[in-house]
Amino acid sequence: MIKNIDNTTREEREEVLNKFGKKIIGIRDKNLKRSMEIAAGKSLEKYVELKNMSSRQYDLVCDILSENMTEFIFDFLHMFEDYAESVEPNDWMKILVRHKNEEYSLKEISWKLGSEIAREDEDGWIQKFSKVGRFVL
Repeated sequence: MIKNIDNTTREEREEVLNKFGKKIIGIRDKNLKRSMEIAAGKSLEKYVELKNMSSRQYDLVCDILSENMTEFIFDFLHMFEDYAESVEPNDWMKILVRHKNEEYSLKEISWKLGSEIAREDEDGWIQKFSKVGRFVL
């Protein structure tokens, strides 16, 4: 059974969101590092031509990759809010997280789920958990 939002503390909600966010940002960082290696021509032979990019071009490619990956995560998470609000029954698609033997609906415990990533906010998941320099303040 999903834990009722009225029966949770702010700290409890934050702990659940941060646990989920840490996993999401870990996946983002892993894929961003791989993409940055490819852009640098260090990985996968079919991209070896990228070795000839200038450092400015490399920085731009890495910024594009980081921004697109971040926007994808934002849009993916935001989809659960939009869809849940526009479809009957509104619980057809949701993200449930089990934490300390309780189930939580991320949409219910987050004010705006997609915005949790908040790349320019020190309280956002990227700032809290990312180990990759792109879009980390």
